[in-house]
Amino acid sequence: MRRNTEAFTELADARIASFREMRESKTFNQAFEANLAFEEKVREELWSLQEANTKSWETLVDDLKAIYTPAKQAKKAAKAKAPVKTAAQAKEAA
Repeated sequence: MRRNTEAFTELADARIASFREMRESKTFNQAFEANLAFEEKVREELWSLQEANTKSWETLVDDLKAIYTPAKQAKKAAKAKAPVKTAAQAKEAA
């Protein structure tokens, strides 16, 4: 969440800066180039954000697997064991 907020804050600041550059431009081409520069920054930032989020997601999934997989295996092993006889069942068998 923090990473996303920081990225979008940066993009908002970049947009404001690009609007200032476009306002101060003397020609249409200068204004257009300022907008193109902002669009390139957006592409780079969003690609970087997606990569970081994907890596974080994969790390989270791996961590969760490490936490919960042993518990699942222990439950399966307990079910696979022969049932334990109670004291009453042991007396009846004897």
